[in-house]
Amino acid sequence: SYIFLGVAFVITLLFGLYYHLMLLPGVSNVAGATAPELMTWFSTDHLQRVATGLGADGLREYQVLHRSTGLIFPLIFAFTWWNMVRASQFELLVGRLMLTLPVAYAVVFIAGGFAIDTALADPLGGTAGLAAVLVAARWVLLVLCLAQLAIMAVRLVRSKVDAFSRGELPGQ
Repeated sequence: SYIFLGVAFVITLLFGLYYHLMLLPGVSNVAGATAPELMTWFSTDHLQRVATGLGADGLREYQVLHRSTGLIFPLIFAFTWWNMVRASQFELLVGRLMLTLPVAYAVVFIAGGFAIDTALADPLGGTAGLAAVLVAARWVLLVLCLAQLAIMAVRLVRSKVDAFSRGELPGQ
């Protein structure tokens, strides 16, 4: 139902804001450097500053963040987006192509969290590049998801206006 989708969308939005505007800036404050997820690209030197600033206890807490909120958010996001795409009733091929975007976002988001944990455990170990690529891909996929949301919103409004002009809406 559209009420379920609205509630799921609001929960996803609030959860995302909580993760990106409260939890990650807290990590940045403790580390004395910007959390890698808040950047579109980062270097090995930046990861060394973050790892040094967090220390052993902070790194463990950061891993817990990735394995809790950093795992739950992309799954909720993908579930909500999946249902919004399905409710938009696209043609079969277009619908399936549009369904791949939220799934790809969730997979890249989760893989990026694990890659950051690995890179922070050994900043000079060579995994910093992979982590940076995954975080950059995460941001690109988020922008694409927002574009997809705009397409779905325009499509919904257009269908309601068309239905109104034909007199097909309930209570007309």
